[in-house]
Amino acid sequence: MTQIQLDWDLNAERSRRLLEFCTRRGAECFTATLWYWRKSQLEEANRRFFDKLPPHSLGKRTLENMTVFEGHERFESQECWSLNGDTIDLILSVFGGSLTDHEEGRTPENLAIYRGEMCFLGFISHEQYAFMRLGEDDLEEFGKLRLAFKRL
Repeated sequence: MTQIQLDWDLNAERSRRLLEFCTRRGAECFTATLWYWRKSQLEEANRRFFDKLPPHSLGKRTLENMTVFEGHERFESQECWSLNGDTIDLILSVFGGSLTDHEEGRTPENLAIYRGEMCFLGFISHEQYAFMRLGEDDLEEFGKLRLAFKRL
């Protein structure tokens, strides 16, 4: 397994290519949270994103947490949604096209894309940190995306 850190400069084209790569490589679901300061931010985020997800719900699954806080486990039951063409469009629309165009209270935080129960692609947006875990069989196709990264 190779873990990489993606450069934080993912424009709309790179963001779409990355999410489509994930689906081709077997990623099937995602999770997201929202950090907000005002109730109006939560209401707006729900209207723009979270309220549109129920048709894509996969219910709760035991999935890896990207960050493990005190009192939590590495794997926990989490609400998740199907990763498909419709949800890729929805994800990109809420981010204005770029997965790295994060604004607290406006865009989802901790977007995680899962292959099986493991986090395949993860964004810790407030820290401007994005990572992937690639198997040897993923590396060749990932290289064709021409995304800047460094191995961890």
